[in-house]
Amino acid sequence: MKLKTLKDIKIEGYNGRIRLKAEAVKYIKTFEESPYCGSYIGEINWIKHFFNLTEEDLKQAEKKE
Repeated sequence: MKLKTLKDIKIEGYNGRIRLKAEAVKYIKTFEESPYCGSYIGEINWIKHFFNLTEEDLKQAEKKE
């Protein structure tokens, strides 16, 4: 079985998915703030795709901080 997105993983409860998405957003922010951001473009795109993150999700996370 190939994992394509977060929906392919069986996670107990809705909160588990929310926590994983929150961690993914943290990693994206860390990569984007890095002085080597350009070398992390592939990782950033993969995380956004796997966790089904949109620009809206990233903006909402910024507002919560």
